[in-house]
Amino acid sequence: MVACAKLSTLLCIIVAMLTLSAGPSSADGALAPNAVYPARTYNFGTVKQGEKVSHCFVVRNQGKAPLTTSGMQLPSPEVVARAPSSIAPGNEGKVCVDLDTSSMSRAIHTWVIISSNDPVVPRFPLYLNGVVKAPIDLLPYGTVFASLFKGESAQRGVMVVNNQKTPLKLLGFESASQHFKASIKTRKPGQVYEVTIDIPPTVPPGMYKELVYLKTDSRERPTLPITVNLMIKEDIYAFPTQIDFGAVSKARLGAHPDEAGLLSASFLVKKREGQFRIDSISCDVPGLQLTQTPRGDSDAFRFDIALPANKLGPGLLNGSITLHTDDKKIAQIVVPIRAEVQ
Repeated sequence: MVACAKLSTLLCIIVAMLTLSAGPSSADGALAPNAVYPARTYNFGTVKQGEKVSHCFVVRNQGKAPLTTSGMQLPSPEVVARAPSSIAPGNEGKVCVDLDTSSMSRAIHTWVIISSNDPVVPRFPLYLNGVVKAPIDLLPYGTVFASLFKGESAQRGVMVVNNQKTPLKLLGFESASQHFKASIKTRKPGQVYEVTIDIPPTVPPGMYKELVYLKTDSRERPTLPITVNLMIKEDIYAFPTQIDFGAVSKARLGAHPDEAGLLSASFLVKKREGQFRIDSISCDVPGLQLTQTPRGDSDAFRFDIALPANKLGPGLLNGSITLHTDDKKIAQIVVPIRAEVQ
């Protein structure tokens, strides 16, 4: 028994010595890679629109095993990145990022996420911040939105800011709209102008998307497009105004029943003032299921649609849901239903 005890002690010492000589075990993470980024943010300052921003982030492997890159996540096509496939222990590499500013303007905050085999931080974000100056800025955006009830008027504005050294002149509009009027006011000659969009109360109900082109004397930007989106609503209106399921593959839905939610949609019906009631509902789409919330009188209703795939035939589906109301002026609301069944 004494000999056995001494033998066990000797074996323990030998195992401990072998463990120390072989280095830390990978089971406890000691042989794993360790990615260290001395700097995770790069501020590129102010650049002109169209300039290419390039920067390389240093990454060091302070672990005991090779650091390998398994993938990268990029926010947009304007961002391109390159990373080393592997970095040996004790060595360093570079993650290089290129930023195309051709379609960018004003303050920029973008990023790249590096995925690696680092067990502690497998996904590491790197940031690029700065300002891109366009020759001419449209502020806050080059798009105008207005949602109005029939008979209402509104005014929207877009500031035109010249970032060039040479003064800018606005020469008028290349096209006009029947649904709004555009005018120009000088805020700072050669530098700042305001384009005003006046929407009269005579615009009929409907959805409108129109472009107005502002002419300038700039060689770089001779025309500045401004998009005007209008939604003119009846006193009772549905939103969205139609339900479009797009292309529907019955074979795919049959193979992937979990995607049946693709045939679900909802819309709201609201009244400008006061309450109303849905007296009845009619629909010419076979198999369509409709749930109304709430019941009774209200100033707003929600309708949930379910369209079973087994009720659909091949071809183009063009149908509608008609809501019959107790309102004397707007007795019914029609919501078109569309799908292309393949």
